[in-house]
Amino acid sequence: MRMSNAVSVSTAMALSAAVIASASVTQAATFTCGLPGGGTCVGSISSTVGAPLTHETEVFLLAATGTTFTANAGGILGPSLVNLTANTTVRAASGSGTLTAGTSPFLSLLVSVPSGFGFTDLSFSTFGNTDLTVTGSNGGIFTITGLGLDLNPFVITALGGSFFTSVLLTSSSLGFTLIKDIQLSGLTTVATPAPGPIPAPGPTPSPVPIPGALVLFGSGLLGLGLLARRKLTALTV
Repeated sequence: MRMSNAVSVSTAMALSAAVIASASVTQAATFTCGLPGGGTCVGSISSTVGAPLTHETEVFLLAATGTTFTANAGGILGPSLVNLTANTTVRAASGSGTLTAGTSPFLSLLVSVPSGFGFTDLSFSTFGNTDLTVTGSNGGIFTITGLGLDLNPFVITALGGSFFTSVLLTSSSLGFTLIKDIQLSGLTTVATPAPGPIPAPGPTPSPVPIPGALVLFGSGLLGLGLLARRKLTALTV
C-alpha cells in the first residue's frame, strides 16, 4: 500500500513537471493581435500573446485575502500606485503580482492607478481561462478565444499616444484560476483637464426703444382729440 502511494506521488510530480514544461513551450511562441492566434483588437490597443517584455515595472503585493489590493510599483518599498480589484475573493501572494482563485475561479480583475497617473503597457499571465477580453480606459478592446488551459502571457499596449488609467480583464468561460506576473510600463503622471473658466455674466439688456413712428402716431391721436374737444365746446357756447 505504501509502495502504491509512493508511485502515485511520483506520478503526480511527473505530471506537474510535464505541465510546467508545456507551459514554458507555449510562452516561447508569440502572436500579434490581428494575426492568426493573436485575437482581435478594436480601437487604440494592441496585444502580443507570448513572453512579457523585460522592461516592465513589477507590481509587488503583500500576502492577503480579499477582493481589493493596493500594490507597490517597482519594488516592495515602491510607491503604492497600483490597485487590483477582483470580482470575488482571491488570495494575493507576497512578491511579484500574483493572485490565485479562492474557492472558485474569479471572472474579472481591474488594474488601475490613482487619478493623475497613467501607464502605456500592461503585462500579465493567466491560467485556467480559455477566453480573455481586455478593456482599456482609452476605449480599446482586445478579445481572444481558444486559449489553452496552461499559462498564457500577454502584453497589452495603448496606441496613438494614448494611455491607460485602468485595464479590465474578464473571462466569460471558465474564469481565472491564476493571474500572475502583473507588470506595468510607462507609469507616469498625466495631465488632467482643468475646469474651464466660469463665463462672465452678459450685459444687462437695455430697454427696447419705441420706434419714432409710434411716437408720431401717438402725438397725432392726442392732437385730434384736443381739436375735437374744441369744436364741441364751440358748438355748445
